[in-house]
Amino acid sequence: MSQPEQSTPTKAEHSYLAKIQSDAKLPSGEGKGQTVGEHSLLEQKMRTGPETPLPCCVDFAIYPLGSTKHFSEYIDQVEAILKQLGLKYKVHEQGTIIEGEMMAVMHAVKCCHNAIHSMGSPRIVSNIRVDTGSGKYKDES
Repeated sequence: MSQPEQSTPTKAEHSYLAKIQSDAKLPSGEGKGQTVGEHSLLEQKMRTGPETPLPCCVDFAIYPLGSTKHFSEYIDQVEAILKQLGLKYKVHEQGTIIEGEMMAVMHAVKCCHNAIHSMGSPRIVSNIRVDTGSGKYKDES
């Protein structure tokens, strides 16, 4: 699968960034004018998220629409992706639970979506619940 190119910020994103900069009362010059490629350092931080790992537990269900494949084929594909990524997971009657660092878990959900699209489903609807904090899912390694 090819990786999508990073998009240019929209007008709404620029407005949001301006509001954050003014609300945060950044010291003069901090985050403004400093660039990495086409984006300011503040934009880069917003796009990459917090620098500290955030353990989470995600319960998600994927509903492929407009496809004639049997649902078990999609479940098998999701399981294969999660196994390949090395994340702790459990498939249950209504979906799948994944435990791990939040960015890794969300990347896994994205990979599952991409795989199901590549299997011929033109549209997917997902329900995703995220639990973060210091629960039993916290990686102790």
